[in-house]
Amino acid sequence: MKAKTLKLFVVVVFAAAVTLTAVLWVCLKENGGQEVKETPSSSSAPLPTGPLGPRLTKGTISGHSYHLFVPGSYRPDRAAPLIVSCHGTVPYDTAEFQMREWKAQAEEHGCLVACPELAGTDGLHGGVPTDSLTQDEQFILSVIAEISQRYRVDRQNTMITGYAGGGLPAYFVGLRHPEVFSVVAARSCNFNGMPAADQIPPQTRNTSVLIYWQQNDPGTVVAQSKAAVDHFTSAGLNVKSIVMPGIGHERRPEVAMKFFLDHLRPRSESGGK
Repeated sequence: MKAKTLKLFVVVVFAAAVTLTAVLWVCLKENGGQEVKETPSSSSAPLPTGPLGPRLTKGTISGHSYHLFVPGSYRPDRAAPLIVSCHGTVPYDTAEFQMREWKAQAEEHGCLVACPELAGTDGLHGGVPTDSLTQDEQFILSVIAEISQRYRVDRQNTMITGYAGGGLPAYFVGLRHPEVFSVVAARSCNFNGMPAADQIPPQTRNTSVLIYWQQNDPGTVVAQSKAAVDHFTSAGLNVKSIVMPGIGHERRPEVAMKFFLDHLRPRSESGGK
């Protein structure tokens, strides 16, 4: 009887060992063959170093969503520039479309990119209510604050850019907050006269502004882009304008990206997480 009991005990132990080994093998396989280590939850724990890999996520604040891209070169111990891209008139342009066109640029140059879903981007009708732009302003600033809590953001180098109707919130938010944005770039954008000169803080004179459009853009976009150049130049801002020959209303984020890189300020390592 004792021999049978001992034999049964050995069989049970062996089966348990085999099961445990199989479970561990599956876990390691699902995590790329590397052991998963628990990260300390204490806020005083040292930040990890080294690239974390590219990630595309979607966040929500008060019922409004935004898309976020983190480049593969991002390091939690090194501040990264941030780009906020404003979409144009829905359904012709969306936050998701903006993210698709910016991911490659962001990955190449090591930038975080946020594309919020906005209310004041109707470039077809032009008469966007101030309430919609104010709502977008609050949402964009909230998105930046949330991202800065999760990632180390270079607060000296944040660009807001817009395409088509996205120029309305890009101008309105970017030029009213020089403490947040170092660069404002408008890409074949609509313009409705806002912000007015008396809404632009004196510190915005230190903000680098790019307004570019294309030779074959719709007449409304060309006229409104020229009006924006005149308006903001008269307000004393540092505005550069470019007319791109031979093309019309195309998405050209690389032009805004180059302008951003050419106007980078000394990196701030104190901002963000």
